[in-house]
Amino acid sequence: MMQLTNESTTTSQPFFGTARAAGRGERRLSRRYDVGIPMRVRVLQTGDPSEWSTGTVLDLSSTGISFQCRCALPENARIEIVIDWPSSRNTRHPVCLHASGDVVRTHGNRTAARITTSRMGIEKAATAASVFGA
Repeated sequence: MMQLTNESTTTSQPFFGTARAAGRGERRLSRRYDVGIPMRVRVLQTGDPSEWSTGTVLDLSSTGISFQCRCALPENARIEIVIDWPSSRNTRHPVCLHASGDVVRTHGNRTAARITTSRMGIEKAATAASVFGA
């Protein structure tokens, strides 16, 4: 995976990922964390939402996300995101972060989006299977 930060601006955190400290020229209001975890994304449009596409979260904050996925997403598209949250293998039900937001920019298979709503949830087996195509 591509390293997105300069070593002089990276600090370790007690949980997964690496925090990016705000440095000169940093315009973000929220701290970003480099994570590299699996996700699902789909475009919310009038009528039925699009099919789920798989991807990888590159970095994440409380207000934004950068990720790679198989398809290019159109700018200004409203999207729904489900992130498989890291948990113990002994966990009975998977924990997921559900979020929605708007695509800010896309370059090839890389997308940056503004998160407008988010919630953590415990997925029951039937719900997880329908979201993740199992």
